[in-house]
Amino acid sequence: MAAEKVELKIFAEPEIQPSPPVLRMLLINLLQNAINASDSGIITLEVCQSCIKVVDQGHG
Repeated sequence: MAAEKVELKIFAEPEIQPSPPVLRMLLINLLQNAINASDSGIITLEVCQSCIKVVDQGHG
């Protein structure tokens, strides 16, 4: 079930310079999973030098 109302928050450190195609594919996959798991609420994407973190309020 697709999300009806989801708020997306993105935090990123400016020093990050990954390969754009790889980062794009990774972020799309992570965000699609979070959106599919969330009926409503907040999805947070945090990118720093050592990690990429997606937090949603969905099941699981």
